[in-house]
Amino acid sequence: MKEHLPPPLVSVLDATSETCLIVSGTSGIGKTTLLRTAARHSGLPTNWVSIAADEADWPFSGLSAFLATLRTSLFDKLSDLLDPDNVFTTARRIHRTLRTRSAPHTLFCVDDADLLDPASARVVNYLARRLTGTGLSLLMTTTDATKPTPFAALPTLVYPGMPAPAMTALVTAHAGRDIHPAVRDHIVLVAEGNPTTAIELVDGLTETHLTGRHLPVVPLSVGPRTMARVTAQQHAAAEPGTDALLEHLSTAGYTPVASLTALMPHALPALDHLERHGLVKRTNDTAQIVSMALRCAVYWGMDTATRLARHAALAAVAAPDTAEHVWHASFAQPAEGEPDADGNALLAHSVSLATPETAHIAAQFVARALHLGVSSPDEADTLLRLATEFLQLGWLGHARLYTEYALESHTSARTRLRLVTMMVQLQFLSHHIVFDTVALDTLQHYANELPDEAVQLLAQLVIYRTERWEPQIARGYATLLRDLLGQTTTPSRRVGMRALALLSTESDGHVDSGWARRGTSQAFLNAARTGDTADLIDRARMLSLAEQYDEAREIYRLLLNRTARINHLAELTVRMGALENEFLAGNFRELFTSAAALSHTNVAPGFCHPTGVLVEALYRLEDDDEHPVQEVLDRLYSRYNADKNPHLSARMDAHRGSYELTTGNLNNARRLLLRAQAAATHVPKHFIRLDAELVETLVRMGQMEEAKKVTAALRTAVASCPSRWGALALNRCLALIADPEESVDRFTTLIGSYSITDSGYDHARALSAFARRLDALNMPREARRHEQMAVAGFQTVGLPRWARALTHDANTPTTSLEENLNTEELRIADLVAQGLRTNEIASRVLMSVRSVESRLTHIYRTLGVSSRSEVAGALRRFVG
Repeated sequence: MKEHLPPPLVSVLDATSETCLIVSGTSGIGKTTLLRTAARHSGLPTNWVSIAADEADWPFSGLSAFLATLRTSLFDKLSDLLDPDNVFTTARRIHRTLRTRSAPHTLFCVDDADLLDPASARVVNYLARRLTGTGLSLLMTTTDATKPTPFAALPTLVYPGMPAPAMTALVTAHAGRDIHPAVRDHIVLVAEGNPTTAIELVDGLTETHLTGRHLPVVPLSVGPRTMARVTAQQHAAAEPGTDALLEHLSTAGYTPVASLTALMPHALPALDHLERHGLVKRTNDTAQIVSMALRCAVYWGMDTATRLARHAALAAVAAPDTAEHVWHASFAQPAEGEPDADGNALLAHSVSLATPETAHIAAQFVARALHLGVSSPDEADTLLRLATEFLQLGWLGHARLYTEYALESHTSARTRLRLVTMMVQLQFLSHHIVFDTVALDTLQHYANELPDEAVQLLAQLVIYRTERWEPQIARGYATLLRDLLGQTTTPSRRVGMRALALLSTESDGHVDSGWARRGTSQAFLNAARTGDTADLIDRARMLSLAEQYDEAREIYRLLLNRTARINHLAELTVRMGALENEFLAGNFRELFTSAAALSHTNVAPGFCHPTGVLVEALYRLEDDDEHPVQEVLDRLYSRYNADKNPHLSARMDAHRGSYELTTGNLNNARRLLLRAQAAATHVPKHFIRLDAELVETLVRMGQMEEAKKVTAALRTAVASCPSRWGALALNRCLALIADPEESVDRFTTLIGSYSITDSGYDHARALSAFARRLDALNMPREARRHEQMAVAGFQTVGLPRWARALTHDANTPTTSLEENLNTEELRIADLVAQGLRTNEIASRVLMSVRSVESRLTHIYRTLGVSSRSEVAGALRRFVG
């Protein structure tokens, strides 16, 4: 998506733009990958220029490489353009020649432009300021360096590094799928957007460390390229005392300034110097190394004796029993006869450190504690508490790791039930699967003994199976849940009742729309600004299901404005609910915008975003970029098992089937829509919303009896579970299966019944269906008018590709008649168009009446019509 690229980069990719942008960043941070991604999305012809470092002293060597990529006779004689004695003259000649070339707009990408020889750099700098009229856009990468470059005054994007989702994918691909999420997330954190550092960190760990069976020692050991890069930064800022200060700081995530001044008389001037160079930052009374990679490099750059000495010195000046003292003392070598240090104190202190500001410090404390070993009887309960805190912070991998370690330790029955509940939640949030087997086994042993904890676990199972559109399984858990509700306390009972209410709403489709509307009064919205987040999320969800999309959107926006006061898990739930609301509303423009905004945030990167990934897949389909589409679909079907997840597979198939219908590919449309219908058998029809599209497909294929069966089933569903969408969809189906004259009347009434609060997507679909019907009835002028309204509707809701496909389907059939009808059938179709009856046609073509009728069935299906009166219009459409 272009929306995922930095805005300054997007502006350069505009086909009408003739501008230049420098992308600057540290070596190995992924600048070239960013440019390749940008070039692929631009759709422009792209010329790549790589500068050779060993030619940096050759005059005009870089410029020769630059011009050679143009492959034009204008530059065949470089000697006519290059004047070694006058760079300005050379620049003017090349600029004049560029303005006379006739070629499509071209994107130039120059990698490592700071390696250009001085003469070439000055010419390129001259051209970059005068691109207007050349038909060129220019992207160049440079590496942060101390020496100045001629490009300093050009527009520059300082690239901070590869975004977290891309880094996560890179680490997973390099380490393998078995890498533990906590280890993966820690590598991503230390790498700080630098792919080279990430790969070196992976290569430096053993398989047991990568899989989480043994926790790696922190800080991690970096590779040679990263060591060279960050050491160069350290040396560039070196002054007396700075190296020793960095060594002390590298031993911990943060260090009190008082401890540093106690050990080093000149610590404050050294701190000021390092802070000015951006290597150290001070917060309140503590100091820390800014770059985690630099901290790792400095720490492992010391020999063992020096590291232990630094730890011992800081432990000696720290107040007893503080987190600082406990951390550094854990590295002390025990005296002869004394027991080895354990991790009990470290684990106890980690709980108070589990805050948004110091979560990474807490994770290091836990890793050190588990590395040393914990003998406390409260180990499992402490790890569960840490897992809960890290889950709320969005550190899903660490929450899972602590839960796994806790489950392997000796626990009480109550703690085990809570741990299993946590594991169920983590599995669903990470992969959208339900951890049934262990949960049911645990319930069988402890449910009657501990009803409160059992209800909490059963509520999770009910909610997650319901969200996967598997209400038949959820009802089984609901039965067990109801049996225990009478034995529980109020908090657990409230959780259980909320789960049952969700199941009732999403399996039966009954929503009290009056209650939902009452929730949108101004008084309610004012109270909501300080209200309970969970209650507000439930209220917004009910409003979506009650088709009150604007009101639901208002609550979601209100909640997102409160993100500073809600945890990451709640924020993610709100964002996913907002996506679901726009999906049901058919507002794809807002849907795609919200999904793009979510991809730019770092909200709970380890959480499963099934709806987000589904929306990204839909966007990629709309963007018509085949490679990214396949990549996202692979992720959807592999990581989230979409083929076994009705919520994902039915949604995707329904959307793709509707698009195939728009393009006129009826066989594919029928296959996808029927598959989606089968996957969503157990959910209310207004959740999946495909019946009208399926009926239109069947009617256009001549399968009128099947279309009538689908319409009858929809009528029954709407009667038992009324909804605005259901009423409109049923009326569209009735218009599709009606006789020609009645069909026009029904469609006219239907189109006039849509209001501004109804789904714009459904309105466009109804207009499209009416246009096709009018085409078949030989009413081209009215057909084009409604088609134009449908095109405008699809564009308004954010589906321009559908608008283009609709026009293409109307004017240019995807196949010719000769490919689908033989000579006899073509003749029969022509006679039908002339108004002859079946027995008259049989006499003309020398066939039996039954044979003619058999061929007419195939003709109707091929033309997408359902009656003789529609054949003439369909033939004209195919012939053009």
